[in-house]
Amino acid sequence: MKENDKEFKNLIYKTLKPLNKLLEYSDKISSGEKLNEKDSAYINDQIRILVQNLQSPVIRKKANIKDLGKFRKIRNNISHNTEEFSQLELKDFWKDIFPALPKIKMELENLLPKEKSNSNCRRFRKFGTNICGDETERQQLLDAIEDFCSSSSLSESEKINFPENKFSQAAKQSLEEIFATEENSAYIQKHKEIAKNIQDDLLEWIKNVDSRLTKENPFEKEAAFVSSLKNKKSEEIADSVLQIQKDYERISEAKTNFEFYNKKFLEIKEKEEFVNKKIKTSKKTEKYKEELKIKIQAVSDNLIEDLESSLVQRKNAWQLGLIEEMRKKIIEEFFEKLEKFKKLENLLCRIFDETGFLWDLSKGLFNESGFEILRQYADLLEKDKSLNEFAAILGKHNRTQRLYEKELREKVIVKNEWKAKPAYKGQISGIRMSSDISSVLPSELALFSNPATKKLFELKFAQNQLMSFKYETFVPEEKNEIQTEEISKEKEEQKGPAIICVDTSGSMSGTPENIAKTITFALSKIALQEKRSCYLISFSIDIEILDLSFKDKTNNEVLSTLVQFLRKSFNGGTDPCLALEHAVELLQTENWKNADVLMISDFVMDSLNEDLENKIEIEKKKNTDFFSLVIGSGGNQETMNWFNHNWFYNMNDSMAERHLVEQLNIIKNRQELI
Repeated sequence: MKENDKEFKNLIYKTLKPLNKLLEYSDKISSGEKLNEKDSAYINDQIRILVQNLQSPVIRKKANIKDLGKFRKIRNNISHNTEEFSQLELKDFWKDIFPALPKIKMELENLLPKEKSNSNCRRFRKFGTNICGDETERQQLLDAIEDFCSSSSLSESEKINFPENKFSQAAKQSLEEIFATEENSAYIQKHKEIAKNIQDDLLEWIKNVDSRLTKENPFEKEAAFVSSLKNKKSEEIADSVLQIQKDYERISEAKTNFEFYNKKFLEIKEKEEFVNKKIKTSKKTEKYKEELKIKIQAVSDNLIEDLESSLVQRKNAWQLGLIEEMRKKIIEEFFEKLEKFKKLENLLCRIFDETGFLWDLSKGLFNESGFEILRQYADLLEKDKSLNEFAAILGKHNRTQRLYEKELREKVIVKNEWKAKPAYKGQISGIRMSSDISSVLPSELALFSNPATKKLFELKFAQNQLMSFKYETFVPEEKNEIQTEEISKEKEEQKGPAIICVDTSGSMSGTPENIAKTITFALSKIALQEKRSCYLISFSIDIEILDLSFKDKTNNEVLSTLVQFLRKSFNGGTDPCLALEHAVELLQTENWKNADVLMISDFVMDSLNEDLENKIEIEKKKNTDFFSLVIGSGGNQETMNWFNHNWFYNMNDSMAERHLVEQLNIIKNRQELI
């Protein structure tokens, strides 16, 4: 948004603020409800602010505010008159203003720039809690949060102001604490997705605060009680003040001086009795009764006002306390999530281009042991470069055929052609008409030397009619000719999915387990990074399936599945047939038909059955590669023979890593020669 747009938007919000405050009194004004002096003064003050803002040249230019002159006159009458106006006089002033407020509000809101926002923001603006004001005020809050989080280049005066309600101010205070350090501020500015996540979390926080304030409100009964008093007549309150005190004290712990109000009511009643006994004239009686009635009304209003003021004060204190409690909690969560996000980013930044999802990931799965598990195997992978290299060459469609693609390419051919240049002196090829003195025939020049024909020469010169020699010279000229040719180029075959069968039997416990999990983690990282599908089949005497494909899954779900496997303990016997049977079934499906199969095991197992051997042989003929990583030095050789390539990792060999790399290089070099 442009700077002047922000200034204009701030002005609109500033103007809507007093307008919305006035609209809160619309029902009271229209119903003729009597207002106290405090409310009347407040209304007049808001009218003054509203009219002052409406007179802004920018608003007057863009908005069609009718009767602005009338509003200004009313404002001046209210502001400049030294006499105190009665309720009737004020309401007479207000009658031209209040009916026009909804239309003015609509006109101002239509002037607000329409901006795109994410679904969370749109939902909050339309259906968010009223504790943050109406839709326009909620939009202002959204704009203010966005500016605070993402517009570091803006000065404080240029940013959209936060609404003044306590919830918006709490949100502002939270952001100020989050961005208090230069380190955090710079980091969040660098990761725009974090700023968006912070905004979403703040909106969720406001929603949660609203929910708790509604559910845990301890003043609901008291508020209903005070509201019921407003509907009672003052005489009724005066007669039952002691009962009101009892009822009030049952639902409220507040201390209110009912004795004072009871005393006042009794004094007024005594005066009323005195008037009835002593004053005989009917006119005087009516006059005194009217005065006493006004006094009873005043005492009753003061009592209700005291009760309401106490209620509002205590309710506000309770709300602010709860808001502050929840605000401190979300601040702690922000900082905790920020630190975890940094750790996760360092761990997984090579896997994902967009790391914004890690913000949500950090508060669920990784509050447990998930993060520590991923870090553990990431550290192992970092130390064991050979396993990392091993993982890098798997899933590459190691096929014998080459793929080629044809493309049309344009090329420019430069040719030399000889072109005649008549302007150059060379061979005389004829006569031409010109005004070129250097090539004029001698007979024509003779005209110039004779005074009688000199004017004729000048005329022919001016008209380019002098007979001249025509010269012709051929010079080379470059010509660019564009030709189109068809060429064939080798196309790198797309990397396919991988099916990993991991032996989780008891014989794999200990170091083999760490190696198996590390290589699985490495392959999963590569699959996630390259958006390739990866399918884990954990087997012992039975199989467990873990699908790491991105199809119909979020990044969080994929990583959660991976952590689920890494947490698994290895035990039980070994039956490879079920795992390979399932892998072969997957190879028949559309999504996995081009997959490579890897089995990680110590191969301390039985041989494969004949039916499974036949199925594997069929898949091999389809150019499916079956790899194995043999943990240890032994194992069932007959089973290993059914794999295209076998790599060995001997735990007892101090040169195990080096030997594994050598094995890998042999395979890679052979593939390059194919």
